[in-house]
Amino acid sequence: MTNGIQFAVSGKGTGLYLSLSQYYQDQPSQSLPILDQFGKFTIRGDFSGGCYENVHIVATHVALATLTDASLSNWQCSVHEAFVDYPSGSGPRDFKALAIALNVTGPGSRKFPDRSFGVPYILATNITAPTCQLCIPFPGQNLCHPTTACSLTPYGNMCLTRPGYKADGAADDNLSVQWRMEWPVLGQEHRVAVFPGRSADTLCDSKNAGPEVCKEVSIADCAPPKVGDWRFESSYFEADQEIMHEEEL
Repeated sequence: MTNGIQFAVSGKGTGLYLSLSQYYQDQPSQSLPILDQFGKFTIRGDFSGGCYENVHIVATHVALATLTDASLSNWQCSVHEAFVDYPSGSGPRDFKALAIALNVTGPGSRKFPDRSFGVPYILATNITAPTCQLCIPFPGQNLCHPTTACSLTPYGNMCLTRPGYKADGAADDNLSVQWRMEWPVLGQEHRVAVFPGRSADTLCDSKNAGPEVCKEVSIADCAPPKVGDWRFESSYFEADQEIMHEEEL
């Protein structure tokens, strides 16, 4: 729930987090009018045996950072209902299945790239152009991987790697995963930021040392958050928080 809410508020506009609780439990397939402004959604809760326990994650998404199949399953009634139909595609207003009621057959059951099948249980909109993604700088409230830290930059709080490290398993020019930034003061250009939830335990290229360290990671065209963006308001941060320098890490 916390991850979902944080994802919903991380965009530039108004976000939405919706939990159906057990409203459609034991109900056959039917339309979901509360979401009709986003397209056609169909929901069902008529699983064999009532509640369903086995949940399987089928996509990588910031809303599922730190979560596993085990943490989503076996809550005595893990899945009350699931989605038979929803607007799917690659557009920014389309939805993707993040987790499914595993091995459930019948209306809405579909196959996924990892060869699993089931009915989508958790949906989220696609993430487009996520470079320069911000994080929430409070313990327990940000989605940064333990190998990074949610730290203040000129463009808002981002998940910064340790000096000399970059994202695991990502191309240096993949700005949807990692990036460097232009800084107003010298000495910080080596800092690498990563998408929330991404691990960063890979050493930067050894051919780039000193002030050139991590130079192989591309620089993103980040912009400061707009005035009024609560993620960058001075009152949102603790009074003694400041940009972290290399010798402090």
